[in-house]
Amino acid sequence: NMELSLAALRARYRDQPADVVEVFDWILARMDSDRTQAVWIHRADRATIRAMLESLLARQASGESLPLFGLPFACKDNI
Repeated sequence: NMELSLAALRARYRDQPADVVEVFDWILARMDSDRTQAVWIHRADRATIRAMLESLLARQASGESLPLFGLPFACKDNI
């Protein structure tokens, strides 16, 4: 099981920013493993998520401040 607390993720990314891809692969695999929980109206596919992550990694590497970098979240459909 992976530790997904804010403190654990920030420490992990501070040491290895590219781990964001591993974290999101793990989260998506966990979501895929139990399709009985239909909690998502829409979820981006893996290729879209991977492209977003690669873009964020490049922005971070260029020195851009990304305070929510690598933190998984969901938006409620009424927002």
